[in-house]
Amino acid sequence: MLGYRAGLWHEPPTPAFVNPPSFAALPPPPPGKTGWPWTQTVPPPAIDPGRAGEWPVVTIVTPSYRHGGYIEETIRSILLQGYPRLEYIVMDGGSKDETVAILQKYTPWITYWESVPDKGQCDAINKGFARSTGQILNWINSDDYLLPGALFKLAANAGAWAALADRERPGFVAGAGQMCDAQGVPLDHFYTVAPRQLVENIRFGNPTLQPATFFNRRFWEELGPFDLTLHFTFDWELWIRACARGMAVRCLPEFLAAAHQHEEQKTETGAEPRFVEMAQMLLRNAGGDLEYAGLVRAVARLRSWFIPFCGGPHTRRCHYGRWLMVALLQRRFRNVSRGQVHNLMTILGA
Repeated sequence: MLGYRAGLWHEPPTPAFVNPPSFAALPPPPPGKTGWPWTQTVPPPAIDPGRAGEWPVVTIVTPSYRHGGYIEETIRSILLQGYPRLEYIVMDGGSKDETVAILQKYTPWITYWESVPDKGQCDAINKGFARSTGQILNWINSDDYLLPGALFKLAANAGAWAALADRERPGFVAGAGQMCDAQGVPLDHFYTVAPRQLVENIRFGNPTLQPATFFNRRFWEELGPFDLTLHFTFDWELWIRACARGMAVRCLPEFLAAAHQHEEQKTETGAEPRFVEMAQMLLRNAGGDLEYAGLVRAVARLRSWFIPFCGGPHTRRCHYGRWLMVALLQRRFRNVSRGQVHNLMTILGA
């Protein structure tokens, strides 16, 4: 049912999840759209209908705002996974572009959607998970998408699937993925590292690709909801806190998701506020490690004069100067590796 309640919404059916649609059942793709998930699909493995209820419910939340040019790709990539117990929730912040028209087209296969003003991306995700019932969770931004067969690749790894299905112990699973441009052309691949490397290096750079990272219900119950004051680093901060608590983590080499890089995304437009938020977030999560906190402060101060002194981030002077600064900082902070210093300088824009 559609109606007005300070915006548009679609009431969820009972049960909370719907049967996966066939490729032919979905609306036809817009003109010029080809490949996955428009004109190509990967048939899911055969599932015994009598045992479909044994699969844990997977909840995916899509926060959205003015991404009408991308969100249909996101929706189709999730619905065409063919997963038998999918709970899909879309929380749009009141977009005035074509987003609502697209959501209305896919209403029969979306558990719940709304298009009302919110307090930002974190608020949308928090509200979506508050409505959810699934055991395995993720959020897929409205300009990202799942790759073919992602959910069944996840299920095929017995250890990862058991960690996500565990109702008592919090845990998360980081998969591989790819970065692509606004047209979907792959730009780079994002490979996973060993769990021990992820835990050791999580404070020096984000080694996860968010849409390829899933977690269980207990994980969210212990670490959520997101802090609404964070706009750029809330996912990274979530993984840092999880690792600090010793929560179970597994890393999969399988490619599960893709993230778009385009001029309108927050990581491209944030600039200085993003670097400031990163440094403040890292300091809040230093956990009493005074040497690490000192390194973060040193890199943050370095950024304020180093790049202008070098005449820009891509000059030859900056290249050689960064090499020298990494060496000097590593000698000053001896309990961190040169690679960790380099990663921290890179992500903080120094």
